[in-house]
Amino acid sequence: MARPESVTDTRIKLVAGMGVPVQISLGVESGSERILRDICNRKTTVQQIKNSVKIIKKYKLRSTAYTMIAFPTETREDVFETIFLIRELEVNTSIMSVFFPFKGTPLRKYCIENGYISGNERTRTFTDASILKNQPMSVDEITNLRRTYSLYTKLPEEYFPKIELCERDYEHHKTLYNELVSTLQRDYYNAWKLK
Repeated sequence: MARPESVTDTRIKLVAGMGVPVQISLGVESGSERILRDICNRKTTVQQIKNSVKIIKKYKLRSTAYTMIAFPTETREDVFETIFLIRELEVNTSIMSVFFPFKGTPLRKYCIENGYISGNERTRTFTDASILKNQPMSVDEITNLRRTYSLYTKLPEEYFPKIELCERDYEHHKTLYNELVSTLQRDYYNAWKLK
C-alpha cells in the first residue's frame, strides 16, 4: 500500500530488487484536481499520481489504483476525470469504492455542516449506496457508475455508448451488460496470457 507522493524511484527500485512478486496499491481517490484539493484536502496532484505509476511500471511491478465515487459535490464530469485517468495509467487493477463520511474525519464534519448527512446514519461498507443528500448526482447514478466502472476503465472507447446504455438503464440492458463483462474478462485473460 502506498500514497502516490511516497513513491520514489529509489524506494521502488529497492522493492523490485527483492526478487519476489510485488503489487503496489495506490490510493488515487480521484482524477479530479478539484476533488483531490478542495474536498479531500490531498497534497497529491494528478501529475504526481501519473509519475508514481510511471515509476512502478519502470520496474515492472504490478499496480492497483483505489478510487472513490460520491464525494461531496462530485459531478459526473469529476467521475469521468477519474475514469480517464485510470484509462491513461493502465494499472493492472482498479477498484472503485463509494465514499462514506466516517466518524472522526474532516469530511464527516463538512457533510454535516452542509446538510449532506444528519450525522446519525449507520456505517456502511464501501460497496453500499451513497448516503449523501443534495448532491449533483443521484444515488442511482452513483450506483450505476460504480457498476460500470470497470467497463469504462478497461474497454476501448468505442464501447462507451453500449456501456452508457447499461449504466443509465441497467434493468433493460442486463444481457448487454453481461456481454460487455464477458468481453472484458476475455480481453483481460488474453492480455494476461500474452505476458
